Amino acid sequence: MEDPTRIPRVLEQLRRTWEGQPELPLATLFGVLANRGVGWGTTDEELIKMLDDEHLLHPASLPLSSTGTSEGTFLVTTVEPAMSITVAPEHVVVRAARSRKSQPALWAYEKLRPTGPGRPLVITDLEGIDHRYGVVSLITRLDVGEAPGLHGLERADISNAMWLVHFRDGTRMIIGHTLGVWESSQREVHYSSLSWSRIVSCTPGEEFAYLPASGGGHRPLGVVDSVVLIEL
Repeated sequence: MEDPTRIPRVLEQLRRTWEGQPELPLATLFGVLANRGVGWGTTDEELIKMLDDEHLLHPASLPLSSTGTSEGTFLVTTVEPAMSITVAPEHVVVRAARSRKSQPALWAYEKLRPTGPGRPLVITDLEGIDHRYGVVSLITRLDVGEAPGLHGLERADISNAMWLVHFRDGTRMIIGHTLGVWESSQREVHYSSLSWSRIVSCTPGEEFAYLPASGGGHRPLGVVDSVVLIEL
């Protein structure tokens, strides 16, 4: 006979996992678990482990240090307004979710208020000013170590990864399935989208270069200042 005291442990882990993705119907969450291998023969201990793995990927609350900074790198999506915000231990990258032409912002912060799905996202900058970015809908952990290397990266191998690149001249670029480039000219910011097939070089302190999808030799864009993973 199975130990009946296991039931509260299973239900508690299910609750924690579901609270990380509250927009999902319970049946859909079971479908997600089925994709992880949960089936008729899964033991309760195996189920707890798979629920915990799903909770680690989409936590019910953003893990914070004792000083209020993020313990790891996470993509936080919000509604009202719809934003995509990458939170790392020392900086945040803020993007409008529905407008790929809106220039992303990268800045250092002091702390975050405790948050999770259904709660507001409030970030305090280094000057003590609070920035409010709507209500959290989902938190996704980004394992920086799993991101593909940019040097020599082929477009076919990028999957869902995205990076923000800052250049020394102030130009910003997002590397995704296209290269979104924001260049400042006096008081105006100009956006362009470039097709690419291969990243030739993307190392801080060196010239960024890529091969265009249309063919031809590699094209430089400027000297890289920093590179930040923003999605995976």
